[in-house]
Amino acid sequence: MTYIHRLRGAVGQQIKRCLLFAGLLIGVTLHAAQPVASQQIDEILAKYWKSQKVKGAPIVDDEIYLRRAYLTIVGRIPSYEEATTWLADESSDKRRTLVDELVVSEGFVSHQFNLWADALRIRTTGREGNVSGGKYFVPWLKNQLRANKPYDEWVREILAAEGAPWDNPASSYYLRDQGMPLDNMALTMQVFLGTQMQCAQCHNHPTDVWTRRDFYEMAAFRYAIDTRLGYNDLDELEPVLKVLRERDAEAQVDNEKKKKRNVNDLLNPAGRDLFRSMLWQTSQKNRTLKYPHDYQYDDVKAKSVVEPHTIFGETPDTIDLKGKARAEYYAEWVTSPDNPRFTLVIANRLWKSAMGRGVIEPIDDIRVDSKSTVPGLAEALTELMRQSDYDVRKFYTAILKTEFFQREAVVLDPEKPEAYKYTGPVLRRLSAEQLWDSYVVLLKPEVDDVPADYANEIPPPPGPVQLIATFTPDQLADYLASAEKAWRERNDARTAFYKIRNDPAMRDTEEYKQLQQAHKDADKKWRSYSNVSDSMSMMGVMDDMADDQPKPKNKGKKLKWWEKNLDRAADLKSPEYVDHWLRIFGQSDRDLVDNADDSSTINQALLLLNSNQTNLILADNSDPVQRVKKEKDPAKAAEILTLGFLTRYPNEKESAYVTTQWEADPKKTRERLAWAMVNTQEFLFIQ
Repeated sequence: MTYIHRLRGAVGQQIKRCLLFAGLLIGVTLHAAQPVASQQIDEILAKYWKSQKVKGAPIVDDEIYLRRAYLTIVGRIPSYEEATTWLADESSDKRRTLVDELVVSEGFVSHQFNLWADALRIRTTGREGNVSGGKYFVPWLKNQLRANKPYDEWVREILAAEGAPWDNPASSYYLRDQGMPLDNMALTMQVFLGTQMQCAQCHNHPTDVWTRRDFYEMAAFRYAIDTRLGYNDLDELEPVLKVLRERDAEAQVDNEKKKKRNVNDLLNPAGRDLFRSMLWQTSQKNRTLKYPHDYQYDDVKAKSVVEPHTIFGETPDTIDLKGKARAEYYAEWVTSPDNPRFTLVIANRLWKSAMGRGVIEPIDDIRVDSKSTVPGLAEALTELMRQSDYDVRKFYTAILKTEFFQREAVVLDPEKPEAYKYTGPVLRRLSAEQLWDSYVVLLKPEVDDVPADYANEIPPPPGPVQLIATFTPDQLADYLASAEKAWRERNDARTAFYKIRNDPAMRDTEEYKQLQQAHKDADKKWRSYSNVSDSMSMMGVMDDMADDQPKPKNKGKKLKWWEKNLDRAADLKSPEYVDHWLRIFGQSDRDLVDNADDSSTINQALLLLNSNQTNLILADNSDPVQRVKKEKDPAKAAEILTLGFLTRYPNEKESAYVTTQWEADPKKTRERLAWAMVNTQEFLFIQ
């Protein structure tokens, strides 16, 4: 057995390479099933190589291809079962079949979500996670990607979105930049049109064609979308406000000078606190934008009304467009197939995500004089996207079935990017998400297994929204009166405690403890008013609704400590806390567009070398190690480990090491090999 496995590991792959080379020489079978678009891309590249007097990099073997395909399409390495099954397949078209399977998998959704979470700066943590409605946007976007909704359609939805994120999650895009319409417009141009206009907000762009007037004329469209609402803008509050006005009038019946109290006064401080989350909505209004007071050019007057005009193409008469009509025109114009940059930018972005470098760089700073590095390639990719009707899966399928995607990775010198001749995909380090998701699949091989009809669930609306839907206006008015009392008790208790909180002399005194406890009790009581279950119980509604309450789910087996939060990066907090594996390896903080960092750091090396994740969890609990624990043959053990971690068969040195060490201490042998492989450049890079 030892001899057979060594032969399989050392010689078998050489045989495979020879067979693959022979198949390429024949060529007929490969090209017969290759999509026409894929052939055209390869032909454009071949013509370019000829002009540059270079040759395309060699075609990679099955092992490298398999690992590359999984990391590129689904954002993780293949599991041991996936690797062994595919490598054993002798079909001549198995590479193309693999692409077809992976682009319709759940893993593709997760990987694509990570791409857009970075570009759109999606957050579910911190203040922005609540105010921007990120917790609603995340499942909505995943569902769009899973349903393969055409790219132009879902982008149009977010740019024309109006309302609350719990009703229309697409509106979260605008809430991410709440109260900053000019900044949001500039970011929209950057992400969807690859055009940097930020500098033109204050002065004519020093290195591009955009003027300050261009910026404001474009921003006039975006200005129709308002993200700063007041309580009087909320139609849902009108019924309870009517009751509050009537009660207020009755209370002032003997008052000769009756006060007409505004909405803020009617709601009282408790009501304003309770309903604050309902202000996080978008509304399309007839707002006009004016040039700033410091506008320094003589083409228009400072503080004059801005007439909207698009930066590309001929703009029809849009001056009279108001509110909703202006917002919809903005969304239609950005996503139009006739927009000279919309299609180019998404085609270029997806090419870079697959191949490591765009055909135009930077992908989000395209200028008038920007050209495709490979003549004709940017144009071909743009046309492919149009012909695909913005079907992202169809586009990916075409570019991933090229021979170019199958060629050896090329090292890109950041000091001399012009030396890269597109002879093969760029050698890249795994992104933070790819590394984490590969770590997860080693421990949970079934991580991407979901039902065929799976969809992410949109969270329920905030508590106050649910209360409005449950209480009658009179009940809600009573509730606000009760809440105001609790709010004032909490404020009084907090004020009393904060007066002595920082006084060292008061520490450990009975008065300190009493005031501290009173503050905790009052705060807990106040918080219960924004808790739906507690609120309904207080109002006597819970008993009537008991039968409608969801039953607790069976929690199943108890998870081990290391299994908790062992989900794909797309399903974790966005972004994660600063000390998490993802952040250490450069996950974007989501403050800037595409702000991930792939540079190497000492902290990364220390985490891989010394952390529990590699020394304890992976080395003892990963799927390949669990399989090896049952194995008696050292050669087979070496094969399982290298296939599981590196997606290839072991070489002679690896097999010899395992065979030599196995008899003395199998446990230490498998742990050392697992640890060593996770720390290799082979594991950390997409070859």
